[in-house]
Amino acid sequence: MRFGAFYAFAAAAVWGLLGLALWNNLIEPDFFGYVNFGRELWSGQGFVRHDPFSYLPTASPWIFHEWLAGFLFYPFFAGNMDWVLQGFRYAAGFLCAALLVKAAMRRGAGFGFGLLGIACIVPVFSEAFLPILARGFSYLFFAALVFVCEGLRAGDRPKNAWGLAGLFLVWANVHGGFAFGLAVLALYGAGSALSGRSPAVYLKLLAACTAVTLINPYGWRLWASVLFHAASPDPFIWEWFSWLQSISIFGPRPIWVLFFLLALICLLGSAQLWRTDRIGLLVLAATAAMTFFHVRHLPFFAFAFAVYMPCAMELRAKRAWPGPGLKDAAVLAGALILAGAMLVNLVFFRAVLPQTISSGSPFALKAPGWDDAGRYKYLYPNGALEFIKKNNLQGNLLCDMIWVGYFSWHLYPKVKVAFDSRTESVFPAAVRQEYFRFYWVRPGWGGLS
Repeated sequence: MRFGAFYAFAAAAVWGLLGLALWNNLIEPDFFGYVNFGRELWSGQGFVRHDPFSYLPTASPWIFHEWLAGFLFYPFFAGNMDWVLQGFRYAAGFLCAALLVKAAMRRGAGFGFGLLGIACIVPVFSEAFLPILARGFSYLFFAALVFVCEGLRAGDRPKNAWGLAGLFLVWANVHGGFAFGLAVLALYGAGSALSGRSPAVYLKLLAACTAVTLINPYGWRLWASVLFHAASPDPFIWEWFSWLQSISIFGPRPIWVLFFLLALICLLGSAQLWRTDRIGLLVLAATAAMTFFHVRHLPFFAFAFAVYMPCAMELRAKRAWPGPGLKDAAVLAGALILAGAMLVNLVFFRAVLPQTISSGSPFALKAPGWDDAGRYKYLYPNGALEFIKKNNLQGNLLCDMIWVGYFSWHLYPKVKVAFDSRTESVFPAAVRQEYFRFYWVRPGWGGLS
């Protein structure tokens, strides 16, 4: 088999696995929050600045970081055009992977090692591009940002990078992850300075991109809200658990084991990265720390791994393989850890493949009910919804926070709901604490009114 044919076969295999990882039609509960907001915008009532869905006290003004996502998603979901939303999600996932490979190649990695970087992290795409969450924009835009920055590093003309200002204009209105994108620009500037190169182009881009993020319906308040959300996430939301806390509560899920293995590989290559690639070292360290403290940030670390480690692995392998055998213990250890990462991939696909095959059309969106018990990680109370509709019930509804957006989508304005997963972006601290105390029967719950 010619080498080119081998690469074509390897690329087809990796992209096929990526497609399986992205194949998911289970609606995430937060999606209903987006389309509820979008419905209010499209109804012609003006921009929503006060939460109309809950009967509990809410923040004023309501700053909804993902307002543009809701505006974009609503007409397709309301028009039963699930295939558009799902098609966009698959396209975003594949485009993200392609940008990561190209960025790795711009750093000097060969196509094979760039592809290996994606092969190591395929399961992470299933978490990064869930149906259908606004944070998928952040992961796609992160890949685009790094791709452009790597072009600058490789000698592209600075004027080719000013399109980033437009990217950040959209990013700031579609998801709060834009703040991390600005941090990446700052890390590129710092890494350039540490490597003896001028950071001026990155600092100019940082200033321009920061300025355009103020073009949003909330102005500077968006920044204040995003920073508050990042600094004080709700401790009861599992996505904000630390890596160690998640392992202790839920056990060793494949993608969390994968984080540990990828971090080990980065640790083995840290000395070489310090000598040859201080930008990559800074971004990897920042994203690894973010993931260690909050598991929801794993895709940022995994995608950084796919960009910055392939070149380091290729250089290390070439220098350590002058003859017929491996002569560098670090390379041997890295190869064994990579084999472990591939094993994690197999465990992941063995777990998800049966559900993937039996879930129906990959271009549909599904809110499964209790008759699908055992097949999905969570279910929707479709029977309770039908009972409420059939009996024309109205008033206030207290239920599990993951179902609130779902009920609002189907029952608002006849029914108002209590507390949902928007948590600190909508509800004051006292309300959040009372909800968790009452709903989970924590000490003192009986004295709440």
